[in-house]
Amino acid sequence: MAPQIENPHDWAVWLLDNLENQQQLGVGHWEGVLPANVDFDAVVTQLNSYPLLIGMQDVTSRAIEFYPSRVKVYGSMQEMFGHPTNLRLVPSRFTLRDIGFTYDGQAESTQGIPALVSNYLAAAKLCQVIPLLADMAVNNGESQHFIKSPDSRIEIKLEYLVGDLVPLASLNMFEAEYAASTHHRDQKRSIVRTVLLDSFKGKRSISIGDLLPNFESIVEDVRSNYAMYAAEFSFEKIKAEVEKDNLDSTLKLNKTLSEIQNQLLAMPVALVLVGGQMAPDTGLSIKNLVIWLGACVFGILMMLLIRNQSHAIDAITEEVRLRKIKVDAQPEGMAGKFQSGFEDLRKRAKTQTNTLCGLRIGVITSVFLATGLLVWFSMPDWHKSLPKTVSGEVNGTYNAAGSASTASAAVASIAAPSPIVQAIKGMKASSAALSPDKHRKP
Repeated sequence: MAPQIENPHDWAVWLLDNLENQQQLGVGHWEGVLPANVDFDAVVTQLNSYPLLIGMQDVTSRAIEFYPSRVKVYGSMQEMFGHPTNLRLVPSRFTLRDIGFTYDGQAESTQGIPALVSNYLAAAKLCQVIPLLADMAVNNGESQHFIKSPDSRIEIKLEYLVGDLVPLASLNMFEAEYAASTHHRDQKRSIVRTVLLDSFKGKRSISIGDLLPNFESIVEDVRSNYAMYAAEFSFEKIKAEVEKDNLDSTLKLNKTLSEIQNQLLAMPVALVLVGGQMAPDTGLSIKNLVIWLGACVFGILMMLLIRNQSHAIDAITEEVRLRKIKVDAQPEGMAGKFQSGFEDLRKRAKTQTNTLCGLRIGVITSVFLATGLLVWFSMPDWHKSLPKTVSGEVNGTYNAAGSASTASAAVASIAAPSPIVQAIKGMKASSAALSPDKHRKP
């Protein structure tokens, strides 16, 4: 008896499953002996209807030659890829003997398809998508060219190996939005071309096998660029603008201190001059007063300069904040690529603000020191007698024995007029002695 099979593919599978003493005569060329319990003439009669499959037959030895790969029955994926057409066009039905899987393109369900076959289907589909976006095809479509200029172009050969196969999760989206869609078609093709040239910069020719492992990252770049275009921006343009503006802001922040560095250097010099030029006097001398006024004016000017630079930092910070709001408003995924630059600017602005606060405290301290020196040099007798007075007060107040003499000394010390008061009274007495007495009678 003979089996009733209606297509060459199933006949090839049957022969591989049933022929005895099989041997491979060449690539895709097999020979075997038909079992004795099978009607040789009936089988050969049916096989002769498929000349692509059948080869020589020997009725005496019952040997049959056949070519299973011609009807899409392969020993492995490597053998399948030996036929270049299979790289671009998926057979409607094929069998891989090594994994025992038969693919049927007419099947409604794709469940149960091995990962190797799924990855192959995706790669073959990509070979169909690339020509829809390419600028030129050569060698009967086996080579696709993306051309931006005579010096900026890349060739993609539609070939790959089994080891190149990887999952392409974004392929269906990429095909629908960038290859099949007619909306912004020219702009999308330009974006894809630019991303491919950037991704494989320096290369003039690649293959699908080179593209497969980088496909997901390329699709992400294409999506980002198109999202920027849809928002009336170019990713490269906004990147260049943001980086330029951030650099300008950095330079401005650095200048907030460099613009007043000469005045800052004058702060310790001014304090040294105040201490070195003031001289002890019994009262408030004009020289000491002028030096002190100069220190006060210098302090006021420095405070104005510091306040001005602080306002400049506030303005730069506000400018950066508004720029960040503008960047954050861009499509999702774009803002994150610029966060590090804005964070650096925030830290730099905080550092400069803290530095100016420290300088402000230094200026105020300098003015107070100058005022202290003025008082110190204007009342030499007072600051010489001060320790004695304070010592008497302390001893008189906190003497554990509570002696009356110590307390009386403290009271006397407090009640006694100070040297300044005595000096003023002496000056008044001298003036009265020298002036004529209007009421003296002759």
